[in-house]
Amino acid sequence: HLGVARLLLAAGADPNAGFLWDGMPSPFTALTGAFGGGEQGAPPHPQELELARLLLEAGASANDSQTIYNRGAGDAHAQDDIDVLDLLLQAGLGRGDGGPWHRLLVPRHPAPAQLLAEALQHAAHAGLPRRARLLLDHGADPDLRSTHPVYLGRSPYEEAVLQGNPGVSDLLERAGAATSSVGDPERVVGELLAPAGSDGTSTRSDGGPAGGSAGRSAGSGADAALLDVVRQRHPDLVARAAAAGRADAIERCLGHGFGIDARTPAGLTALHEAGVRGDTGIVTLLLSRGADPELRDPQHGATPGGWAAHGGHDELAALLHSAAEDG
Repeated sequence: HLGVARLLLAAGADPNAGFLWDGMPSPFTALTGAFGGGEQGAPPHPQELELARLLLEAGASANDSQTIYNRGAGDAHAQDDIDVLDLLLQAGLGRGDGGPWHRLLVPRHPAPAQLLAEALQHAAHAGLPRRARLLLDHGADPDLRSTHPVYLGRSPYEEAVLQGNPGVSDLLERAGAATSSVGDPERVVGELLAPAGSDGTSTRSDGGPAGGSAGRSAGSGADAALLDVVRQRHPDLVARAAAAGRADAIERCLGHGFGIDARTPAGLTALHEAGVRGDTGIVTLLLSRGADPELRDPQHGATPGGWAAHGGHDELAALLHSAAEDG
């Protein structure tokens, strides 16, 4: 494969070759193909880093918006790996004029600094501290917000707290991110959604707790009023815990009175989120606690079983369809 690529490039092939899928202003380039990923889980090239390095050395732009999406917000199973980001950052991601596709598509194509913001926002959302640290070390603005509607205009710091990712929120605070917009209700959300092994509270740069006593004692009777506020502002915590694959957080949220079928702003229930990700353990837990497998999302009119099928998880889809029929 690498030999063929070298021959093509030597013969004049454009290292920035790509196309606009369905007219959307995020080009699928040769670099995008090398890295794969995205909502359909396209596999990366078997020699992804070597091929990508070859393309970059031949002049491919590292400011590849579709790669940032496919290996970030569009990847339901993102891990805290840094090889792809590190290669792109070394090759100019976040710098320069954005490359030929940006020049053609501006203002609809994100500027280099915005691509760093998208990657940092995803790291905050998914709880990926190695990625967050790498991006911050390469100049990512800790306060620049993603433009993707799924993040609802939140800052990376707000995102990290509201997704229960204290490791990332601490990194952002140390990098100078503004924290004043996060109050006690948001810190309680962070505690409830925090993964196993975390006390659920972020820490300040001086080592002290950032959430205060209100966050740390969210389950006590003294904080009943605060919990009422959290349930009103953030009713979808069970769905968010399911999207993060955190069974302990699901149990914690259910124990504090959050609805098992409450929907995210996109209209998805916890079963939809777990189904599309193929998380059989979370689906089984939710069904055992009474989640409704017949509910349909508003955009596609699909049940959780339909979402599991869309994600390519046929056995889980069958389980969910069976549960809906039995219900």
